[in-house]
Amino acid sequence: MKIVTIDFDAQGNPIIETSGFEGSTCKTETADLEHVLGGHPTAFTRKPEFYRTTTAVQQKQKAGR
Repeated sequence: MKIVTIDFDAQGNPIIETSGFEGSTCKTETADLEHVLGGHPTAFTRKPEFYRTTTAVQQKQKAGR
């Protein structure tokens, strides 16, 4: 399940957290939300899921060898 959570720090800055996404799709999925909330994030933390690739991509890589 893909989940996007929005929280706000003490200064009112948005904190967007995602889970259930693989690779950089989280950035694509939250781009419009970031824009509506005030532009680009000042910082972000990459979770282990960011470094995973989808099974389809892995299968294509194996088939190409």
